[in-house]
Amino acid sequence: MPDRRLDHRPHPPGLLKHALGRQQAEAARRALRTQYPLAARFTELAEHLFAAGSMDEVLSRIVEASVEVIDGADLAGVSLFAARGGISTPAYTDALALRLDELQYDTGEGPCRDINGDAALPYLVVSDVASYPGWPTFGPLAGRLGIHAVLSLGLFPRSPAADGSNGATVPGGGRRRLGTLNLYARERRAFDDDARDVGMLLAAHAAVAVAGTTQTSQLRDALDTRDVIGQAKGILMARRNLTADQAFDVLRRTSQNLNVKLRDLAVRIAETRAVPPLA
Repeated sequence: MPDRRLDHRPHPPGLLKHALGRQQAEAARRALRTQYPLAARFTELAEHLFAAGSMDEVLSRIVEASVEVIDGADLAGVSLFAARGGISTPAYTDALALRLDELQYDTGEGPCRDINGDAALPYLVVSDVASYPGWPTFGPLAGRLGIHAVLSLGLFPRSPAADGSNGATVPGGGRRRLGTLNLYARERRAFDDDARDVGMLLAAHAAVAVAGTTQTSQLRDALDTRDVIGQAKGILMARRNLTADQAFDVLRRTSQNLNVKLRDLAVRIAETRAVPPLA
């Protein structure tokens, strides 16, 4: 068997260039992690977010990164506000973080409630939760669970065009926020200005993920609706010898007469190939 150590045949130039490029890139990453660990962590986070397959996966990575890079943070969760008042926690580091978020929803108190109700409040830091006068119920409950400090950061306001909220405002004159990134600590006075600044960067990442997913979903729904209406129009044009404009007008009037949404009527026609009594 030939000894490959003695094989001095030249390697293809492209292969050598590719190998050197990988080595240089890895060396640059190691230098970045050593000299600028926070910047390196955000670089890695951005790469993971780009590769993530869903909004929940993105938010899960963000809450995990929060407890890694923010000094003092022991737990984290993301609360999302629905356009019509609902609230939920799609991502959290552990069961206690979820429990703390749910206590806020149940009691109507806590940082995410305060931020959602005041557009002029971009973040909130409370150094001693149990004694905070604004949360007479939530504060002591959190204290008994071993949580004594909280940092909550708002996700930037939702677009009225994106969520159909018609620009609903809250005290402070701004639109309702998408949600909050909630960080919990077992130590009192755990969060300083640096923690707030890094937290705001992570909250911005979360907001972009939520807004992008919402807009993508709405675009997909719009395209699906246009497609199914086109199918229904085609069936009417073939069955009733109508033009495209006439077929759409018939669909519109029939949906009004039957008191059903235009899209639902189109779906029924496209799926059954049956044409109901038309206006």
